[in-house]
Amino acid sequence: MRKLIPIVAVLAITAALGSGALATASSTGPVQTMSLTTLDIPNSEVYVDAGPKGESVGDTVAFRETILRHGKKAGTISILCVATSSSTSRCWGTMRISGGTLDAAGDVVFAKTFSLPVVGGTGAYAGAKGELTITQLTKRKDRYVIELAD
Repeated sequence: MRKLIPIVAVLAITAALGSGALATASSTGPVQTMSLTTLDIPNSEVYVDAGPKGESVGDTVAFRETILRHGKKAGTISILCVATSSSTSRCWGTMRISGGTLDAAGDVVFAKTFSLPVVGGTGAYAGAKGELTITQLTKRKDRYVIELAD
């Protein structure tokens, strides 16, 4: 299932809203955008092959990634995905960044680029809503672009 998760440091969520600590935030309109990069943390993955041997419904993977801003550690993201069909997984991720946390969750059909809804957060991101777009840059590195509605 990890093959399906080119979450590539998946939530390479880029920017620091609210506190302005992490990203390039746009303050001229109703949408704030953050852009970050994530990097897989070696040996952090736990995979459970719940069904027939190989990738199948019910298989679960949990892992962590480091969030980078200008090449320096800016936080972490913890991700859990459960296969719900042969092509779809339900994923939950929590990013811990300066100012609080951001949560994203939803159904994913993994591709080089895919999106998840932002469903909440804490601290400066309490009640956050928006969209997280993840683009795989390499096997271990992703770009996360988060757009939050005011």
